[in-house]
Amino acid sequence: MTRPAGVTALSFFFVFGMFASGLAAIMLLFPGRWADAIWRINPRGREGLVAMGATAIVLMAVVSVACAWSAFGLWSGKRSAYWLAIAMLAINAVSDIASGDPRILIGLPIASLLILYLTTRRVRAFFFRVTIIAQGG
Repeated sequence: MTRPAGVTALSFFFVFGMFASGLAAIMLLFPGRWADAIWRINPRGREGLVAMGATAIVLMAVVSVACAWSAFGLWSGKRSAYWLAIAMLAINAVSDIASGDPRILIGLPIASLLILYLTTRRVRAFFFRVTIIAQGG
């Protein structure tokens, strides 16, 4: 079965997440002037992560690895990546709600729509196709 175009797009989305969270982990691990220039994009994010200490480095590394698996697995039709992608999007949505940040007006509907897309019949069929093995007689 052909990979749905939306699944391809989600794979690239998770590749971006892998690089962004991996870069955040590196910038936390090796702070300095070079990292400060990049943190200007999201100074509030930096403040929150720095406050977490070493836990933030581990968290960002774990998120990077999870995004990498989701990207690769969605691309290749792995069921585990399907479930991981849904879990990551759901966790993102819940954390948006818990943060009380007004930016959830953007993130929450997007995460919800992506989860709904992943549960459509065509997408589920791509991940849950049944392989029939012919038995010789």
